[in-house]
Amino acid sequence: MGLYDGQIGGEGFASTAHVATVTRTPVVLVVDISHASRSIAALVQAWSRSTRRSASSA
Repeated sequence: MGLYDGQIGGEGFASTAHVATVTRTPVVLVVDISHASRSIAALVQAWSRSTRRSASSA
């Protein structure tokens, strides 16, 4: 299940991200880097920045 799966409309209601925000539970990102290299760092950094913005606006 993805972090934003279960979205109804644009509010993200009932998604994993919404539940984590409501319960103030940390989200753990697991990344398989067995077939990737430098591009993974950019992906993780972008994800981290977007989740911080989402958490601060909630």
